[in-house]
Amino acid sequence: MSSMTKFEIGFAAVSFELNTDLFGRHPCFDAQPFHLPSITLVHPPAAFEGDCAILHVAGKDFVVPGENALHCLFGNERHSAILISSSIILCEATSSEKLGVVEIDTMVASSHHSMKAQDSVTRFTYISSPKPSSLLPMTGPTRGGTVIHVHGSGFTITESLACKFGSLQVHAAVVSGFKITCVTPSHTHGNQPFQIALHGRGMPGVIDGFKFVR
Repeated sequence: MSSMTKFEIGFAAVSFELNTDLFGRHPCFDAQPFHLPSITLVHPPAAFEGDCAILHVAGKDFVVPGENALHCLFGNERHSAILISSSIILCEATSSEKLGVVEIDTMVASSHHSMKAQDSVTRFTYISSPKPSSLLPMTGPTRGGTVIHVHGSGFTITESLACKFGSLQVHAAVVSGFKITCVTPSHTHGNQPFQIALHGRGMPGVIDGFKFVR
């Protein structure tokens, strides 16, 4: 008969050791808890095509922990966000987007995973750039009040469309797709470059300037 090892009934201590070669060097994700960011406001809400506008995005919980990075989503396009505070980020609206309305969301991403906020989507509009060709008249008094007729093509009825004389801007009224009008502001005498502006941003390029005379 073979011999048998005898064991006494009772309790024994058992311990485990973590193999750091397998688990310690490759974390699956950043386990720090955090709230997904949410957007409440985007300014400006629209820009001309070809204008790489910097958007001020307001919301909350924009500070994300660890190795995570925050991105802005323009439709399917992802762009890095610049963190200003937990409630403000900056995002660049590139000129590669299609015309029309796109949804803006935020994404928290690391090298291992990504998450969309989804419950805080807002909208941004890419507007076709107008093509002004001339303005009449080209001179007016420094006191302002001269009605300017701007001819061209591609003028779209939209809020915050403006005429910009140097650094001063006034509201523009869209008469048709080929014409807008605006009234000159009071300005010091001299020549001033003229631009079509949207939400304070002048359209790339300028046409003939306007001369303010005494």
